[in-house]
Amino acid sequence: MKNCNQGLKMLALIAKKRLKGEIGRTEQNKFFEIKENVKIISREEDEKLYKQLCLILKDNKDVFNPIGRLIDYKKYNNLNKMEQERYFFVLADKYSELKRKYEKEHSMVI
Repeated sequence: MKNCNQGLKMLALIAKKRLKGEIGRTEQNKFFEIKENVKIISREEDEKLYKQLCLILKDNKDVFNPIGRLIDYKKYNNLNKMEQERYFFVLADKYSELKRKYEKEHSMVI
């Protein structure tokens, strides 16, 4: 688990540098093999993620590292750096979307 966190920290640092403009496009291409039009998460995986999220949130609404719990590390470890970064951010968006759906469905309970 420690190695996974280190990888995510490295991706976050590279993304931060890119946003600040410290890494130019040509430098970025040196670090990453760029592949276009890669579908990271399918609809079937959305349903699987939602079921996982429901189990996680049932146990505790204040979850530490929920995205780390949702990552499919078999898939994640087979991606190159750019695809890993994209996968992480797509998953973060999916998490937000699915958490809103979960809260909406479970807010009617009084």
